[in-house]
Amino acid sequence: MLFRSLRGVYQNAKINPANQSNPDPNAKYLHPNSPLMDVRVRQALNKAINREALNKAFLRGQGDPLYNEFFHPTRAGWNPDWEKNFKSAYGYDPEAAKKLLADAGYGPNNKPKVSMVLRPYPYFPGLFDMEEAIANDWRAVGFDTPLETIEPATITKRDQALDFDSHVYGIVTSVRPLAGVATYFSALPNVGGRLGYESAEMDAVYAQIRRTLDEKKAAELWRQWGDMAYQQYASIPLFWMKSEAVVNPNVRSEEHTSELQSRLHLVCRL
Repeated sequence: MLFRSLRGVYQNAKINPANQSNPDPNAKYLHPNSPLMDVRVRQALNKAINREALNKAFLRGQGDPLYNEFFHPTRAGWNPDWEKNFKSAYGYDPEAAKKLLADAGYGPNNKPKVSMVLRPYPYFPGLFDMEEAIANDWRAVGFDTPLETIEPATITKRDQALDFDSHVYGIVTSVRPLAGVATYFSALPNVGGRLGYESAEMDAVYAQIRRTLDEKKAAELWRQWGDMAYQQYASIPLFWMKSEAVVNPNVRSEEHTSELQSRLHLVCRL
């Protein structure tokens, strides 16, 4: 799946001294002045993106819509209302995005700054070009969106220090919901990777998910967590990307065929 992770909405959780960058112990968030703290800004980021154009330009139209991070109709907790309401809540509408920013107090002389982080991604070489296109969509509705090329090692250090205050960068992953939420949306001690949007309410539900062994109860909790993420615009969902294999029909060999079958069997088992 391909989505945009929002860096800057970090809880002021006392995980360790390095993560306690807000000197006010009563502050709920580390970067309370970040534009990303405003749900209207997060919705505007979503509604400014022309997903159909991105799909055609960079994925040959092969991407399937991602309506909520990590969720799919075949997975526990799916809510069909996410797909039903996606156009009005997240769909491309530049004028609506501009109004959201105006309602949030922004304008031509006071643009919200949201930086696009560019980093190498071997799984998707075209990611840089797609991110530049998204940045242009955001600028068109009134965002100040500089492009920042940062080496992966530096990104890791800044992530660990929770230094990003109003940044977005692309995520390409096939991770399942339990691990995905831990990595990108949680500040739970000894669990959270703290690599994206954080919410105490969402963490409370996620903690229950981790404790339950009842599949029906877990599915109900996943839907509750997903509803919160959807309503809070916790990320910028883009596409499910299909896996593809290329085969040369002119290369035929019993030895190669046997080896390929063995490898495919191993992949299927994994």
